[in-house]
Amino acid sequence: LATVSPTIQSPEAQIRDGDIISDMLESLEGDLQKRGLITVPKGCCALCQKPIVGKIITALGQTWHPEHFLCSHCGEELTNKSFFEKNGQAYCTNDYQELFSPRCAYCSGPVVDKVLTALDKTWHPEHFFCTHCGGVFNE
Repeated sequence: LATVSPTIQSPEAQIRDGDIISDMLESLEGDLQKRGLITVPKGCCALCQKPIVGKIITALGQTWHPEHFLCSHCGEELTNKSFFEKNGQAYCTNDYQELFSPRCAYCSGPVVDKVLTALDKTWHPEHFFCTHCGGVFNE
């Protein structure tokens, strides 16, 4: 019994794949023009700088081929996914939380939902407890 685990391509590999797709689109565009049909680019991709014909992503004030809108850290495709922006860069949810969320003073994990700030530190509410009896302080 074999299992196949999905792999995330590097941004460079995705650009190469995008180049193949771009070549195919250019060929298709040429064929359409020969038949009297004209395609109009919808913008220029912020990553590869090539014209966009077909599906388009508009985010961060720029336009992208869907396969070129990627997490700045891990390269995961962000099309149809929630993402975070920091300093003009897009991040998947996991990377944004790992890179930029405050850290719990007890477990060092990212604090992403409820945040408790006490003693000049940030805590998960369940990790701020009495060191004497171990009881969690109520809100």
